Amino acid sequence: MNKAFACPPGIDVCQLREYVVRPALQRIEPIIPWSQKAENLVIGTGIHESQIRYVDQLADGPGPAYGIFQMERLTYEDIWKTYVPIVSGLRAKLLDLAGFDALALPPVTELHGNLFFAAAMCRVFYRRISAALPAADDAPAMARYWKRYYNTPLGKGTMEQALAAFQMACAA
Repeated sequence: MNKAFACPPGIDVCQLREYVVRPALQRIEPIIPWSQKAENLVIGTGIHESQIRYVDQLADGPGPAYGIFQMERLTYEDIWKTYVPIVSGLRAKLLDLAGFDALALPPVTELHGNLFFAAAMCRVFYRRISAALPAADDAPAMARYWKRYYNTPLGKGTMEQALAAFQMACAA
């Protein structure tokens, strides 16, 4: 990426919700139920992680974090290895979103350009967490949840940095 080039703003949050995140989360139902709080958490994650404009981590790429939700390869692979096999029907739903047949797992780079698949994978990430999701309108709790589980205590991000993204997600 040419860092000297000033990129325009990212995807409109309301359109991301209406045309990408909600349909993607509804397509993995009933395996993983849709909820407003899950939808807001996924959207807030995208806003904070990439400003919903970068499809690869800003580094000499590709990766280590992929797509607008900035999922790392090891996380992606772990989901497919440890979680997808134990949730009946989830593999088929995810493969359908990725446009892959049952014989081939989508490469992590599918997160770059397939927004439906990337949104679903972000939701699957959060579904693995046993702690309840925060309320749909509680941006501070969502920012804390993101920090604890998505960014992790060892990550560079802070709850304070993420708060505005989750406020935007809850308001959109």
